[in-house]
Amino acid sequence: PPPTPPPPSPPPPPSYACQLEPCFPGVVCTTLNSVQIQQQAGGVSAGGVVRDFSCGACPAGYQGDGVNCTDVDECKAVTNGGCDPLVTCNNTVGGRTCGACPTSHRGDGVNGCRVIHGSCDDPPLARGGCDLRVACIPDAGGGGGNSCGPCPGGTVGTGATSCVEADGCTANPCFPGVICTDSPAPAAATARTCGACPPGHFGDGERCSVCQLTVAVGKEIQAFKATRADAVVVRGSAAVVNPNGTAAGACITTGGLAFKWTVRKAGVSNITDLSEVVGITGLEGPTLTVPPRSLAANTSYDFLLTVCYSGASRNCSFDSARVTLGQAALVPALRGGGVTVSSLQAVPLDASGSVDPEDAAAAGLQQLEFRWECVRADTGAGCSTGTGAIFPAGGAFSANASKVTLPAGLPGGAESEGGVAYRLTLTVRKGGVGGRESTPVATTVRVVTAAAGATASAPLVVLDAFASPVPSARRTEIRADVTGGTRPLASFQWSATAGPDIDLRDPRVTPGGRSGATLALAPSAMVPGATYAFTLKVVDAAGQSGVGSVEVTAAAAPSGGRLKVEPGAGEAMKTPFRVEAPGWTADAGALPLVYRYTAVVVAAAPGGWSGRVLLAEGTRNVVDSVLLPEGNVTVEVTVIDAYGSESSPAVARDGGVIAVAPMNVTAAGGADKATAALAQGAAAAAANGDVGGALQLLAGATALTTSTTAAAGANNALSSGTGVNATSAVAGTPVAVRLALLEAVAQVTALTGLGAAPVLRTAAAAVAAATAGTGANGGVGGADELPPLAQARATSLLRMLAAA
Repeated sequence: PPPTPPPPSPPPPPSYACQLEPCFPGVVCTTLNSVQIQQQAGGVSAGGVVRDFSCGACPAGYQGDGVNCTDVDECKAVTNGGCDPLVTCNNTVGGRTCGACPTSHRGDGVNGCRVIHGSCDDPPLARGGCDLRVACIPDAGGGGGNSCGPCPGGTVGTGATSCVEADGCTANPCFPGVICTDSPAPAAATARTCGACPPGHFGDGERCSVCQLTVAVGKEIQAFKATRADAVVVRGSAAVVNPNGTAAGACITTGGLAFKWTVRKAGVSNITDLSEVVGITGLEGPTLTVPPRSLAANTSYDFLLTVCYSGASRNCSFDSARVTLGQAALVPALRGGGVTVSSLQAVPLDASGSVDPEDAAAAGLQQLEFRWECVRADTGAGCSTGTGAIFPAGGAFSANASKVTLPAGLPGGAESEGGVAYRLTLTVRKGGVGGRESTPVATTVRVVTAAAGATASAPLVVLDAFASPVPSARRTEIRADVTGGTRPLASFQWSATAGPDIDLRDPRVTPGGRSGATLALAPSAMVPGATYAFTLKVVDAAGQSGVGSVEVTAAAAPSGGRLKVEPGAGEAMKTPFRVEAPGWTADAGALPLVYRYTAVVVAAAPGGWSGRVLLAEGTRNVVDSVLLPEGNVTVEVTVIDAYGSESSPAVARDGGVIAVAPMNVTAAGGADKATAALAQGAAAAAANGDVGGALQLLAGATALTTSTTAAAGANNALSSGTGVNATSAVAGTPVAVRLALLEAVAQVTALTGLGAAPVLRTAAAAVAAATAGTGANGGVGGADELPPLAQARATSLLRMLAAA
C-alpha cells in the first residue's frame, strides 16, 4: 500500500525579526511595519540591506549601528580619557578606569588629585587637600597633620578621596526598560523614581507584571467552503487581561496594539506576498480581506495573526487558522425558459451570461463551450418538429452555442391542460475534453396548440431566473422581458402558483403593486427555506396572452445550533465565562456566519441594575473570558448569515440562568476603586476597538455604581427619555470615579454610536451623580461638581443618550 502522508505542518512562528534578537545585547529592537520597511527601502543605496526591524543606539562606551557595536577607546577619545593628568587611563570594554592619585595627593583619578597640605588653613580654602564638601580636621597632637571628615548625605566616597553624587539608579532598581530618574542630594543615596511600566505590563515601575495578551483567529473560517472565486475574510481579535483573569484597566497600552497578518501555503515556509494585491485590506488590522482570484485553487493556506504592543516587539502573541480553497464551479445562466407559447412561436434561449467565477474576463470572453439538450417531459422522448431531432441528448459542446432558438412547430397541447412541457438542459464546459463541466441547469417551455387562424405574434414573456437562493431578509425583485404582441400591452397579472401562502395583493408584501413588468417582494415576505413559483400573464392590445414563470427559493436562516455557557455561576467581573455556539449551519452562499452574544441581566436585589449587554459579536463561535455583571443573567446568541437573515435567539438548554454574585469589594473604598478600574478598562478596550470587552466592563462598573434604589430610578428615568433629576441620580459617587466613568462612556459611545444606549444611559446616570442635585435642563452640578470641561462633556452625553 502507498505510504501514509505526513500530517499537515503546524503554522510557522511569527516572522518578526526581533524575536531572533538581531541587535547588539542591551540595544532595543523595534519591529517595522510594511510602510516603514518601504520607506527604509527608498533610502537604501544599491547593495544595501533592507531590514524589517530597527535597532536603537549602542550602549554607552560603544559605537555602531545598533546591530554591530564596537568598543570606544575612551582614553583616546578625549585627553587621557578625562582622568587627572597625574594618573594613568586604562581602557576597558565599554568604559575606562583611572589610576590612583600619587601618595602626595588626596582625591581620585576620576574627580581630580589634590595636594596634601599639613595645615587645614594653609593655603586658604584648600582644606588640606580634602574634598571641598567635607571638613578638614587638624590632628589632636598638634603635629601639623590632619584628616578629612565624612561625605555629606546623598553622596558616596570619602572626604580624603572624593564625594560623588550618589546615583540611586546605579543598581538598576527599576523594571527592565523603565526609565530611572535619580533623586539629587540631599536625598538618600538610593532615592530614585521609576517611570511607567513598559507596554503590556502593569505595576509601579519598579515591579512590573506582564499583562496577558491573547489573540484569537476565528476558526469557523476553516469550515468555510471557499473557492478561488470567493473573497476570503479572516477575522481576528486581541484582548489584554491581567494574570488573575480580570480586565486589566491598569495595563499600560500606550501606542495601542500592532496587528500583522502573514500567509503561507500549508507546509511551505516562504511567505505568500499579498502586499501588492489590488483591493486587499487589513494586512495590519484585526480583519484581513483577500479579494477573489488572489489565491490559488485547490490549495490550503495558513493565515497567521501576530499582535504586539506597539514598539515592544518581544511582547507578542499569535494565533492562526487554515483555509482550503477549492475550485469554483462554472455557473451556467439560462435565460428564456419558463414560458408558455403557441406552437407557432419560436423561443430564443440565451446562455451568454454564463461565467467562470475564477476568470476575471467579462462574460462572453471566457472561452466557454455550451451543450443544449431537449426532451419531452411526459414521455422522455427527444424533441422534434417532425423534420429532425432538436438538441439531441449527448450532443456536442460548441463555443458558438451561447444563443440558440427552440424552433416553432413543436407538438402542443390544450391550453386548459397547460400544453405540452419540454425540458431543456444547459451544460457549460471550459478547457475542452476532460476540462471542467458545470452542473446542468434546466428550464421548461410549455407549448399550446395554436388555434385556427392564430398568428405567431402573441407576447413572449421571459422572467429573470434565479440560479441560487435569495436572501429572504432583503428585497427581492423579479423582472419580466416582454417581446412580441400587439402594443400597447393591456395588462400584467402576477400570481404565486406554488409554495407557502403569500398574498401578492397585500401592499406590505408587494410595496410596488403587482400590475407591472417588475414584481418587488418586501424583506421577509418569503418564508426562509421555502420555494415559490411566480407566474406573469401579459395580455396585449389584441387580446393575445403570453405566460412566463420562475421558481424562487428563499435562503434559510441559520439553524441547527445551540448555546453552551460555562460555568453555571460565578462572581461579577472576575469569573471568566466561556460561551460556545456549536452546530449552526446555513446555505453555502450565506457564509461566513456572525455570532451575536447578548447578556440579559435581571437584578437579584432591589435597586440593582437590569438590562441587556452586548458581550461580543463576530465570526467566532467560541468566546473565552467573558465577564458578566451581577444579577441573574441569561446569555443569548443570535446567528446572522451573510444575507442578513437572523436565527431566533437561542439560550443554553439547561435554562441558561446564571447566578452572578456581586464583586467582593469589602476593603475601604473597594467599590469606588473597583468601579474606577472597570471604567478605565472599558475605555481602554474601546480605544482598541473591542466592543464586547468595553461593554462588559462598562456594565460591570454600572452595576457597582447603581446598587441603590436611587440608581435604579435614574436608569428608569433615562430609559423613558425624561432625563436625570436630583432624586434619580446616584448620590455620593466620588468625582474621580465619575470622571473615569465619563471617559468610558465617551469612548464606548464613539465606538458603538447609540447601539448600546441602554447601558450607556445607565452609566451616564452614575456620571451625573451629585450630592446637591443637578443643574437646569438636565445639566450636571452640585456641591461635589465635576470640573467645568468634564461637566459640559457629561451634560452633552446625557442629553444625547436620553434622546436615543
